Amino acid sequence: MIAGMLERSIKACERAAIIWARNGASASEVTSPTSRLRLARSPRARSLTWYPSAAAASRTRASVAGAMLAPGVKARETADRDTPASSATAWALTKRPWLLSLLSDTRSTPLDFPHSAFIIVLHSIATINDDTMKTYRCWEKTKMTHWKIGTAALLGAALSVGSAALLAATPLFAQETVKLELWSRQDPSGPLRPGNVVKAAERLNKELEAEGSPKRVEVAVRESPAKGFDDDALQLLKVFGIGEGPDIFIAAHEWICAFQEDGFVLKLDDYIAKYPQHFGTIFPSLWSSAKCPDGTYAIPQDAEARMFFYNKKLLREAGYDAAFVDAMPERALSGDLAMDEVLEIAKKVVDKTKAQYGVLHRPNKGPDYIMVFQAYGSDFADPETGKLLLERDKLAAAFGWFERGVKEKVIPANNTAMEFDALRKEFYTGNAAFWMYGIWDLGSVAFPTYGLPQDEKAFFADWGWITGPAPQKGGKPVSLTHPIVYAIAADTKEPELAVRLLGHASAADLNTDHAVTTTHLGIKPEQLEDPRYAKAWPLARATELLKITKFLPNNSQFGDLNGIIFAGIQGIESGRLSAQQAADFVIEEASSTLEDVIVK
Repeated sequence: MIAGMLERSIKACERAAIIWARNGASASEVTSPTSRLRLARSPRARSLTWYPSAAAASRTRASVAGAMLAPGVKARETADRDTPASSATAWALTKRPWLLSLLSDTRSTPLDFPHSAFIIVLHSIATINDDTMKTYRCWEKTKMTHWKIGTAALLGAALSVGSAALLAATPLFAQETVKLELWSRQDPSGPLRPGNVVKAAERLNKELEAEGSPKRVEVAVRESPAKGFDDDALQLLKVFGIGEGPDIFIAAHEWICAFQEDGFVLKLDDYIAKYPQHFGTIFPSLWSSAKCPDGTYAIPQDAEARMFFYNKKLLREAGYDAAFVDAMPERALSGDLAMDEVLEIAKKVVDKTKAQYGVLHRPNKGPDYIMVFQAYGSDFADPETGKLLLERDKLAAAFGWFERGVKEKVIPANNTAMEFDALRKEFYTGNAAFWMYGIWDLGSVAFPTYGLPQDEKAFFADWGWITGPAPQKGGKPVSLTHPIVYAIAADTKEPELAVRLLGHASAADLNTDHAVTTTHLGIKPEQLEDPRYAKAWPLARATELLKITKFLPNNSQFGDLNGIIFAGIQGIESGRLSAQQAADFVIEEASSTLEDVIVK
């Protein structure tokens, strides 16, 4: 049995290594079109010269205090040891040669801790055999991300390789303490993702006490220094591969099936049905982001909305009356406003006003422009198998929209060569009619940087947004969201408690705490009744888009595929490819570089 587990661990680590190598050593989203590049492989790709290697997650989030354990150093296995920290550290070093090699890495940087909230613990393993060392060699071969150091004042220089913050949310003298370890990347725009789990432990413990249960829960937050969610998921796959995974983890939804394929994540359908008081009112559309072909493996933690922002002043200046301009959001939602009409409106603005641009989009790889492909029918995943799915006609139709935009001089030919902040400036200062992006941009950039009105009525007097229009009149509109999810390890010893813990973490009030402080959408309709949520009117107004939202496919290769799609957009906007050639390029390159791609 142990040999089988080790064999699976080695294979899983090697599998993560393949993805890691494909994605490149760095996988964070960039904020300018300058990014880490790799040479294209196919002849058509080489004609485009370069395209970006896979980048990671699309957003930066906030962190909860804590630090990373060294690989294999696990809080819950040492918390009960009656051993001074120094001896536990020395024991771990003598039993783990690879830990000594990590200690010699001078590139780690110190991490400060709040003084009173944490207990620092370290895990040790009594024996190391050849298979264990294979997993370690796999780590080294794939250039494992270096682990954050803990504070020297707490455990001395020997502990500089890592530490864990054990956040106690339980009475000191609980009869039976259940320690649940939570993996979360250091995330400056979402500190309450792990923080709400810690708060939830307090609620769960009160519930357990009322039930007469002797159990009490403690949550240990184990933080990853990964720059993005892709990088973090690859790191975590390797941690699971050597048998050192956490009980609970936070991830971008598109990675959940990678964990499911290797048997690392718990199937949740029965638990979700068992606890309707926790999960019954989560927006039904959001559950699609948590599913693999055979069931549900995660719990949505938040959501966003992507849309086309537009400048009403420019549209009126171009000759559109107020009734037309103000009716655009409802027309888009009903399917009456189509994608090509957006180009027509944008062209009229460029022709009849001083505005230089009609439609702007992000200059680098990311989710937003995928909304256009989804409008034209591409979901990129086979619903039966979860494999990547490419449909040539639908790809060509979506690329055709970008091609028409460039030919009409509505989308700039150099859009993908512009700086992200420069694009924002062009739109928010009145030099572009439309900006394809997400709701969070209002709170993070539009209001504080460019002075757009924060009052709802004043904002909608001169600005607005529409959902992604239908491809033709009478069709279905789209929006795109990118949920972050909670998931539970398949081998956790307390799955029921872990589910209940995440149920409390998903409470409407706690989720609203996260939503209003980070400009994310809530996961439950009852949050709309919260005065704090109502006051954050961009969230309340954008929540209606969750009824029609779509998601990135839950496939770990989609990041690579998205890079190829973005290269196709670059080819079209620079005039090197037609829409049909771009579709052919995507299929040719994806088929030659990715695994199990279905082409229709």
